[in-house]
Amino acid sequence: MMARIKIDLEQPYDEFEIGGKVYKVYYDDDSLRKYEKQCHKFADEAEAKPEKEISQMSEEEKKKLEEKQRGLLKETIETFFGENTYEEIYEAAGRSLVNMTKVVMALSEWLDSKMNVAQQKRREHYTKRNKKKR
Repeated sequence: MMARIKIDLEQPYDEFEIGGKVYKVYYDDDSLRKYEKQCHKFADEAEAKPEKEISQMSEEEKKKLEEKQRGLLKETIETFFGENTYEEIYEAAGRSLVNMTKVVMALSEWLDSKMNVAQQKRREHYTKRNKKKR
């Protein structure tokens, strides 16, 4: 009789609860790459200095800057949570860009932890294999 080895695998997602609603964020390889790319874009844009200090901007310039920031937040939120999720999360965040930034920071920390776990597992796997060969 042949031995059967059963391996139970969990679905590759974690759940985030925001404003009483649960969102699934997947951590399959393709999703992680997509998230990482978007987080780099977000960080690069967030660190870019505006051409003028905000205090020296006209109302129109401030409005354009805020629209650009809002667009980047929307793109980032929807990269993780799916299309058309920005508005409901923005409402749950009290229509506050500060709170939305907190959501993005939580996502970024989550992504870092997932990427670190994946790297650690690969490192352990190859280290074990190399030790066996010796």
